[in-house]
This record gives sequence, C-alpha cells and structure tokens, in this order.
Amino acid sequence: MATILFMQRSLRKQRVFRDRSQPLDSFDDSKLISRYRFPRRIIFDLIDGVDEQLRPYTERSHAIPTQLQVLCTLRYIAKADFFSEVGDVHGVSKSSVSVCLPRVCQALCEHLQNIKFPSSVHSLRKIKDEFHSIARFLNVVGAIDGTLIPIKGMGTEDEHIYVSRKKFHALNIQGVVDAEMRFLNINCRFPGSAHDAYIMSNSTIPDIIAKLPEGGCLLGDSGYPLKDFLMTPWSGSQTKGKLDLNCDLNCTGATGDSSATSNNVSECVVDIHVTSEEPSIPCTASESLKKDLKKSQDSSRRKAEQNGMEEFVRMKKKKSELEERKVIALEKIANTLERFQDHQASEFSLSPIIKF
Repeated sequence: MATILFMQRSLRKQRVFRDRSQPLDSFDDSKLISRYRFPRRIIFDLIDGVDEQLRPYTERSHAIPTQLQVLCTLRYIAKADFFSEVGDVHGVSKSSVSVCLPRVCQALCEHLQNIKFPSSVHSLRKIKDEFHSIARFLNVVGAIDGTLIPIKGMGTEDEHIYVSRKKFHALNIQGVVDAEMRFLNINCRFPGSAHDAYIMSNSTIPDIIAKLPEGGCLLGDSGYPLKDFLMTPWSGSQTKGKLDLNCDLNCTGATGDSSATSNNVSECVVDIHVTSEEPSIPCTASESLKKDLKKSQDSSRRKAEQNGMEEFVRMKKKKSELEERKVIALEKIANTLERFQDHQASEFSLSPIIKF
C-alpha cells in the first residue's frame, strides 16, 4: 500500500490547458470600462507599450501572451478580486496570475512615467492660466493634499505609527494636482500617523517649487502652514474678504469663477503674503489680469454701495416697525392702567354701602 502511494505521488501531475478567453474580441467599450476601467483603445496602447518587456521568450506553445497578462493585471486592480477568480475569468492558473501581476505593474510604471512635475515655462504658464480661470488666483501651479489609504494591520513594534487619526491602519499619501486634476507629484513613503505638514516639509515639493523658472505657489487646506510657496485658508476672525478667499480656495478645481468677490480675494492674498516674495505673473496673462482686476474692483465698489443702501433702508424700516410696536405697547399699558383705576374708584365708592 505504501509503495502504491509513493508511486502516485512521484508521478508528474498532468498539465491542464484552459480555454483562454479574449475579452477584447467580445466586449464593447462600455463593458470593458465596467470590468477593466479602460476602453479598448487605451488597453491596446498599454499592451503595445509593455509588449517588449512582457513578451514570453519561450518555445512553449501555451505561454501566456502579453495581452492576457495585462488584462489579468487590470482586472485585479479594477475589481480587487482573488487570484483564483481573475485566473478563472481569463483561463489562467492562480500561480500564473501571481507571477504576472508584479511584472506587469513594474512594466507599466516604467512605460508610463506620466506623474512628473512640469519644468518648462510653457507648461507652467498653461497651468497658471487654468488656475486663474477658476477663481482668479495668481501664480498657482498646483493644489496639494493628503489622503489615507487603508492597509492591513501588522504585529510589529512599529504598528502604532501606521494607525491614523481615524483609528485604522493606513498610509498617508500626499498628492499634488493641476487644475484638471492630473497628478503632478505623489509621495507614498509616510505612515498614517504622519501629519500632512510633516510630509510636505520632508518631501521634494519645497525644492521643486523653489527651482521653477518663473516661480509659483501651491494651494492647500488648513492642515498646512502658510509658506512663501503655499497658500492656505484664513483662520480665526473672519471678514468678508477672508470669507471670500476661503470660499474661492474651496471651489478651486470644483466650480467656476467668482468675479464679484475677486477684489476682496486679491486684497487678502496680498495681505497674507506681505512678507513673501512677489509672485511672478506670466507675461502672456499680465495685461488681461490687470483689466480683469480693475473690472472686478469697479463691480465690487458698485455692489458695496448698493448693499449699503439696501442695508440702510432695511434698518430704517426695522426701526420704524419697532417704534410702532413700542407705541402700541404703551397704549395697551395706558388702557390697562385706566381700567384698573376705574375699578379701584368703583370699589371705593361702593364700600360704604356694602359695609352698611
């Protein structure tokens, strides 16, 4: 019996050749996007870009082609499925998926190289013009923020540094984007407990901004300190200009221009950066910026006068209403006192008769 079991184990397992489907031949763009997050054209571009690195150099007849390797990787990234599920969909074994996944990810990162901070004057001026068209902020080259990416917990001595302020294990990922939400810089080196300001100060962002040919600044939230190259919202007591500044900071990248408040916003920007270097405005947009600023000042002045007159009329009307209420209240009090005095007088006149 032992001999039979030993012989069965020593026999080589027979290879199983699965029916490998070709989703690109049967799915349209809408189905491909729902399963792989990319249309057919983009998938073919990715396959062509990494084919030289992933093409199997073997004489075997059932080697996994580049197309299937890329599709397996995209499906896993898009759906976060198990290796076995991804392999079953594409007719590939679980072990083959585990081998293909890191190779394809490495090849895609080397091929794309699309996350980089622009350094040419033309591209930087284009980004500045795009940010200016949103909320009239000058010399802005990007918006910075951090986000918590959950990870699995661990049992090492450094576990506590990965616990974020929201009480789960995470990495604090810092990103810088342009006006069209394209990533310009990403930092994935810090654990979840690291503060956004600490990550920014220990990243390459300050050096990158300092070396820009025409200068520039970033927009950040209240989690960052105010710097020569970083504009943050106002805190503490709020005036109309400060509220307008915070509103436009929030809408940058999300909503359109707010020309009615651009004058107050510009004054606040100059005020908070009074100790900073004067930002260099792109030459192509300087004249238009001056004209827009003058128009916004005139519009704001007219609006302030109109609002002041409306406020005066409203307060005068409210004061007259209060005076009318006061007169009515005094009349009621006088009538009540008069009735009370008449009642007292009647009781005084009838008291001797009642006593008698």
